[in-house]
Amino acid sequence: MKVNILSPDQQLKRLELVIEGTHLGMWDWNPQTNEVIFNDIWAEMLGYNIEEIDANLQAWESRVHPDDLASVYADIQAHIEGKTAFFENVHRMRHKDGHWVYILDRGKIMEWDAQGNPIRFTGTHTDISWQKEAEVLALEASKAKSQFLANMSHEIRTPLNGVLGVAQLLQDGNLDPQQQRYVEVILESGQGLLTLINDILDYSKIEAGKLSIVSEAFEIRSVIQYVNELFQEHVHKKHLAFEVHVDDDVPTHVVIDGHRLRQVLMNLLSNAIKFTMQGSVRLEVAKEPAPIAANGAIELVFRIIDTGVGIANVDKIWESFTQDNAFIAREFGGTGLGLTICRSLIELMHGGIEVESVLGQGSTFTITVPVEVAKQSEQETIQEQIEKSDLSQMRVLVAEDNAVNQMVVTHVLKKFGIETTLVGSGKEAVDICLTQSFDIILMDMHMPIMNGCEATQTIRAMGEAIAQPKIYALTADAMVEQMKTCLEMGMDGFLSKPFGINDLFLVLQEVQQQSRVKA
Repeated sequence: MKVNILSPDQQLKRLELVIEGTHLGMWDWNPQTNEVIFNDIWAEMLGYNIEEIDANLQAWESRVHPDDLASVYADIQAHIEGKTAFFENVHRMRHKDGHWVYILDRGKIMEWDAQGNPIRFTGTHTDISWQKEAEVLALEASKAKSQFLANMSHEIRTPLNGVLGVAQLLQDGNLDPQQQRYVEVILESGQGLLTLINDILDYSKIEAGKLSIVSEAFEIRSVIQYVNELFQEHVHKKHLAFEVHVDDDVPTHVVIDGHRLRQVLMNLLSNAIKFTMQGSVRLEVAKEPAPIAANGAIELVFRIIDTGVGIANVDKIWESFTQDNAFIAREFGGTGLGLTICRSLIELMHGGIEVESVLGQGSTFTITVPVEVAKQSEQETIQEQIEKSDLSQMRVLVAEDNAVNQMVVTHVLKKFGIETTLVGSGKEAVDICLTQSFDIILMDMHMPIMNGCEATQTIRAMGEAIAQPKIYALTADAMVEQMKTCLEMGMDGFLSKPFGINDLFLVLQEVQQQSRVKA
C-alpha cells in the first residue's frame, strides 16, 4: 500500500483547514518576552479584527474577567510545574460590545530553554457561551422546580399533619368499633396521600442525587407483619388469597434502612393487589449467602408474586411518569413514579430488583438486598425502648403557631410524660429562653413576627449568656435544601411533618443521652 507523505507546507495547510473548520482561536505565547501571536479567529470571537489586537499578553489579560484571572494563572502555573499534562481553563472574556464570552482555553508548553524554563506555550480558544447559557437555564429551571416542590410540600404537609395527628389521638380514645373503623379510614387515606407526596419529593431528590440511605438495626419480621396487616382488608374486599411466608433461617434483626425497605415492599404489594382481579398475591422472604465481596454479609430475597393482569413491556415500567399502558393509567391511577423510586432505593442499598411477567397470568418481582446480621445489643425495638424510657424530666419548648399542630405535638409529648411549654412565635421562643432553660426546642419554621431560622440565629447569638438548648426544626418543608438551611442556621436536626410518634421519641432519646454525657 502506498503511503503519501505530506510536505511541511502541505501539513501546515491541512492544519489551517482544520482550524478554520473547527473555528478555533489560536495563540502562541513566549513566557519570557510575553509576546503572543493570535490568529484571526481568536480576535473574531471577541468582535475584533486581528489588526486591533496587540501581540502581547496584556491584550489577553486585560479582557479576562477580573474574577477569573487568578484561577487561569493558577492552572497555567500548575502546568509549568509539571502537575498537569496540559493547561485547561474556562473563563470569561469581554467582547468588544461589552458582553462576556465564555472561553474554553487549552494549551501546552512546546519548548523549553537550556535552564528548563518554558519559552513557547501554544493553545486554542473555543467559544462555549451557548453551552454555559444552557447550563444557566437548566440550573434556573431546576431551582424553580425545587422551589415549587418545597412550596407544595409545605402547603400539603401542614394540614395533613393535623389530619393524621388528630386521627392518631382519636385512635387511642374510647371508640366503639364503627368509630374506630372511621378513624382507620382517615389514617389510611391520609397515608395514601402522604405516599403520593413522598413519591414526588423522593423522585426530585433522586434526580438531584441527594437521597440517602440510613442503615440501622431493624426487625425484619416487624415490617413483614406490618404489611401483612395493612393489606389484609384490601385483599379481603377483592376476594383474593394473600399469603406471607418467611423462611425460618431469616434473621430476626438485620442492619438495613427499614423505612425505605418498607416503602418498597408497600409499593410493590400495593401494585400487586391493585392489578390482580382474581387469584392470589404472595410475599416470600428468604436468606441466601452473599457474595464473598460482601464481607460475610447475607442477602435477603423478597419475592412478590401475583396472578394479576401481567405486564406487556417490563422495560417500560421503570421509566419515570410512565405506566404500562393508557388503560392502566385510566383504570388504576397513580403517578407512574413508584417503580422508578423502588429501583433507585434498592440500588442505593446496593441491591437489585427484577421482574418476570406473563400477560394475563401474573408477575413476580424479586428484590435482593445485601445486609448484615444485627448484633444482640442492637436488637431492641423502638416500642421496647419507649416502654423502658423515662423522658418525664425533659424540658421541652414547642414554638408553633398552628393551633392544630400545637394540640398534636403537645398530646404526643404528654404520652411520654412530658409537660410542654408552648409559644406561638419565634419572638416568644427567644424571650422565654432568657428566663427559662430547655433541653430541646421544637421550632416551627414559618411563624409570625420572627420565623424559626431567625429565632434560632438569635438564640445561638446569645452564646453562654443562656443555657443553649438543642433546636430541632418542626417543618413541613421536606426538601434537602431546606434541611441544609436548618443546620446552617444553627439547628441540630429536623422533624418533617407529618411526623410519627417513633420519630419524635428517637429525637428526644438522643437529646436526653447527650445531656447525660455532658452531665
